[in-house]
Amino acid sequence: MTGYYYISEGAQFTMCITELVIITAAVYILVKAFMMDMPPRYKAGSVIIGMANMAVYQGMTDVSVYLLTDKSVVFLTGAARHIPWAAAVVFMAVSALACGVFIYKMKIRELNMLAPGSIKEFIDDMQDGICFCDDIGMPILVNRKMHEISSMLTGEKLLSAERFTNSITDTAIAETQDGSVWDIRRFSLNVGRHHVGIMACDITEQYDMNRQLQERLQKLSGVNERLREYGSRLDQVVRESEILAAKIRVHDDLGRCLLAFRAYLEQPEQQRDRGRLLTMWKYNMAVMRNEAEPQKTADSWEMLMKAAAALNVDIAVTGTMPEKSRSRDILISAAHECLTNTVKHAGGSRLYIDIKKSAGCTTAEISNDGRVPEHEIDETGGLKNLRHAVEGAGGRMTTESVPRFLLKIEIPYGVQ
Repeated sequence: MTGYYYISEGAQFTMCITELVIITAAVYILVKAFMMDMPPRYKAGSVIIGMANMAVYQGMTDVSVYLLTDKSVVFLTGAARHIPWAAAVVFMAVSALACGVFIYKMKIRELNMLAPGSIKEFIDDMQDGICFCDDIGMPILVNRKMHEISSMLTGEKLLSAERFTNSITDTAIAETQDGSVWDIRRFSLNVGRHHVGIMACDITEQYDMNRQLQERLQKLSGVNERLREYGSRLDQVVRESEILAAKIRVHDDLGRCLLAFRAYLEQPEQQRDRGRLLTMWKYNMAVMRNEAEPQKTADSWEMLMKAAAALNVDIAVTGTMPEKSRSRDILISAAHECLTNTVKHAGGSRLYIDIKKSAGCTTAEISNDGRVPEHEIDETGGLKNLRHAVEGAGGRMTTESVPRFLLKIEIPYGVQ
């Protein structure tokens, strides 16, 4: 087989350059193996490959020098002259393949290792600010977010931590210009020597929720205060309601007595029933002196019909009177008042009561066939007490004088 000495100069030059590349790769592997603290086989393999290819390269260069200068043959020159060029190519291919395998395995290991800038890159990607500095405030490690926070709070990046650390306490809440809220904490860190750490956490969402909670607590405090005030006034309201109900009953009873007395005077003397009239007056006087219990409202409708019959007044009812409830008592009181006014002021003989239920309330319209009022109705006495009772139940009361007298009462459902 043809030796290396006998191949062309171009082929010799190419093989020398290839050997030089392999030697450079072996040196790279050796240096990288020590830097990455690779296993001993990588270091030994790179040395063996480098030394073997260095010897072959030296022999090839000696042959080239011999050919150019025609000097005497030395040992390496003689050995290189007779090396088959194909064997040299195979040797270089094996060496290159070994270098490639070593470099590939080192790259795989490098990908699984933390690079020198990996920690800094990870810290820069954090959404919270972090800074480490020495005991005099000189920054050692600062991420991008902490630089942004420092710029918004102090107007400059965190180039010197002394100003930044002096502007906060051990725990501080700071709001930046963009509306973000940061919880900034300073802590000590002893690693070989004393260091200071600063951590800034974004608490914007928690801060907003706490502020909304405080606003709601203030509103609830106002509601509680009003409830306490209402509770303190509840007894007074109940007493006033009871007094008003008593006034209405007394007014109705006296009104019936007066109407009965008027009817008594208008009757012929031989038809007058003085005993019945005296019994009614005695009873009312006893009630006013608290010597007798007032009659229950369960029979108030029946009493109204009897009073109307005694006064020769016909009551025409359209609709259905509510069942036993406060709204029923109010409507009966209104009918009593209108009955009194019909006889006393209008001189009528018929009372109209129209009851409707719609739109969440009971509506009653009361009118008569008597004279039209000469002027606007002045709510005094019984009408005034009736209005207090209606509005106390959450209802509404209106009166009309033209074209005839009309009393309209609206009471919402659910009034007990």
